[in-house]
Amino acid sequence: MIQGFFRVILFSILFSGIFTPAIYSQEKRPLLTDFSIPDTVCVNEPVTVTNLSQGTSTYYWAFCKGDLMTNPQGMNTGNPNNTLMKPYYICLVEDGTDYYSFITNKADGSITRIRHGASLLQTPLAAQNLGNFARLDSNLNGIQVLKSGNNWYGFAVENNNLFRLDFGNSIQNTPTLLSIGVLITPMHKLNGLQILEDAGSYYGFCTDATDNSLWRFSWGASLTSVPAIYNFGNVAGFNKPAQLAMRYQDPNWCMVVCNEGDNSISQLTFGTQITNLPTGSNIGTFGSLAGNRGLSLVDECNNVNVGFVLNHNTTTMPLARLDLNGGACASLSVAALFNPNPAGLDHPSIFSNWTRIGDTVYAIATNTGNSTISVIYFPDCTAATLPFSTLKNPPAYSYTTPGTYTVLLITDRGTIAEGQQCKEITVLPGPAVNLGNDTTACTGQTVVLDAGPGYSSYLWSTGATSQTIGVKQNGSYWVKATVASGCQASDTVRVTFAPALTYALDTLVCYGVPYFAGGSWQTTAGIYLDTLHTSGGCDSILTTTLSYKQKIPVDLGADQYICPGDQVVMHGTYVPTAGAAYLWQDSSTDSIFVATAPGTYWVRVTVDSCSAADTVRLTDCPSELWFPNAFSPNEDGHNDVFRPKGLSISKYHLEIYDRWGAMVFQTDDLDQGWNGVYKGEYCPAGVYVYYATFEGTDNPGKTNIRKGTFTLLR
Repeated sequence: MIQGFFRVILFSILFSGIFTPAIYSQEKRPLLTDFSIPDTVCVNEPVTVTNLSQGTSTYYWAFCKGDLMTNPQGMNTGNPNNTLMKPYYICLVEDGTDYYSFITNKADGSITRIRHGASLLQTPLAAQNLGNFARLDSNLNGIQVLKSGNNWYGFAVENNNLFRLDFGNSIQNTPTLLSIGVLITPMHKLNGLQILEDAGSYYGFCTDATDNSLWRFSWGASLTSVPAIYNFGNVAGFNKPAQLAMRYQDPNWCMVVCNEGDNSISQLTFGTQITNLPTGSNIGTFGSLAGNRGLSLVDECNNVNVGFVLNHNTTTMPLARLDLNGGACASLSVAALFNPNPAGLDHPSIFSNWTRIGDTVYAIATNTGNSTISVIYFPDCTAATLPFSTLKNPPAYSYTTPGTYTVLLITDRGTIAEGQQCKEITVLPGPAVNLGNDTTACTGQTVVLDAGPGYSSYLWSTGATSQTIGVKQNGSYWVKATVASGCQASDTVRVTFAPALTYALDTLVCYGVPYFAGGSWQTTAGIYLDTLHTSGGCDSILTTTLSYKQKIPVDLGADQYICPGDQVVMHGTYVPTAGAAYLWQDSSTDSIFVATAPGTYWVRVTVDSCSAADTVRLTDCPSELWFPNAFSPNEDGHNDVFRPKGLSISKYHLEIYDRWGAMVFQTDDLDQGWNGVYKGEYCPAGVYVYYATFEGTDNPGKTNIRKGTFTLLR
């Protein structure tokens, strides 16, 4: 995993223009950072770490660092609140659980502050353009923000000036800008800024793109003092130098500088003291670099073995990796170009420092091409069951995948006493043993358990040491299988023996309800036998005694006619039934229902949780005419008119004839009868003939005929 930290640091700054660690020389480090771990373990075997550190206070453990030799991941987080205008130099600062970046804008010399929150891979929580303080211009380049004591300070270089930003006790305050003065003769263009602390004194370094030189600022013990300045000149073949990275690589101070002018890189060595005069050289142009402005070196366990370069003049391959063979003071080469673009980089300029969040290491790059920023990161691996710990003695953990892993301990992180220690652990593949799924067998059978071949030794829960064992009793059985490397694997299986059993079941169901027993659906009471087959092949016998409850006496009778004025009385049960509950079609609940009109009527009767129902249909009386066989028209008020009675009649015609065939009366009105008078004369007594036609409402369109005789009495 990337370590962006030194053995003893105060500030986490990795490159120029970023938040950089203060460094002490080796002989000024009285603390001890150390621990012990096993050289070799097996997959899933607990790993116990012993902390051997002395004089330390805080601890950060990482158990599974990422691989810097792989392609990085990244994302472009855009232009937060449109506060960026050709962003150039950047620094990244941690304050509590929040991360802040400060960015100079090439377009107008303003400074943008972005609050990222606890994660760099999210939309920033806030972004504010602090303006140019009515003083700064487009030549504003390097910037660095750091905390000294209880106060936050920012420093920026512009042309030949050095400025200080005073934030007070909160990084979220609006700063005031103080010009420290024209420290360098005019016609100079200062690039980058890296501030470090050594032995209680603050030092800063920046490059000069005008005369290809290197400058040093010396503040002494206070950042509020006016620093002394020193120009080293062109000591390493500079050609429009841009971002620099200062490192302490025990026992020497070293620096790497990228030259935008000719796509080259310079290296410098200061020796054991940061105040020494450096020696250096230009080590080459490297054909894969194109307008290289941004440069970062990444520490791994106190060694600088990997660096990264931003190519400003391309968007297809804007990021390159540097391999340092032995550290910042040793030889380096451009090992790889990352293509395609890993983080939406667009003519990138400058790197921030790398920072660790959890076990993932991040940096931010500015994109001058489209005024955005990109987050570049190397995620941690996921093979350790414990990703990180801040305890003095971390709990035991294990690795789920074979391989070689680096365990990192950082003590007193973020202080001048910070220390690091890394050690490797080799994780061997373990055997895979599988006893299969839990199984069931019949009593009396023998189940053979097989751990499989190829192991150097076996140990069963029974004490057996063979590859297979036979078991005849219920229980959980385990085996531990060991391979030649000493790694073990185990598995457990549950074996159950099922006896042949006989079960009896008494079942009482409602009358007429089918019940499955004896291999089929039954509707009559009786004793039925079933054989039950189990997965283990052990059969059991089930005896079912089936009984039926008494039939509920529900019968509304046959469908029938109902004539106008009639009533049909229906009984829910045809015999009295105790405890019966009734429900009729109209939701009434009496035991009797009286119907007075045609319709469909039903009742549901519930007794002892069982129900029975019946339905009856009442229809209108059929259409019909009834004729009297005599009448006496003597005006006594009784039977004075011959007139039929009809039911459901829609059309009607009546004709009456005497014995000689003469029609003496006719009508179409069913309510109009014959009074025995024809042409004003009383007809004589005798037999007369009637002839009637009609249609009924129950069968419209069909003509019915009725004819017969009747007697007129005088």
